[in-house]
Amino acid sequence: MDESDKPSLLERLSALLMREPEDREQLLKLLHSAFERNLLDADALSMIEGALQGLGDAGARHHGAGALRWT
Repeated sequence: MDESDKPSLLERLSALLMREPEDREQLLKLLHSAFERNLLDADALSMIEGALQGLGDAGARHHGAGALRWT
């Protein structure tokens, strides 16, 4: 691999910071962090948490492209 193929420092940092949550717990932490930074209001956070709880209760196991895989 030559130098032009290597990701830049900015690209590597962006990839690290922009990682997707790997499980429901990480997603909830991310949502609470967004709430604390005033990116979500309390109603939005509550609705999203309720939707996630509903998905968990239903056992979301749809495995299509980009699908949810939470158990």
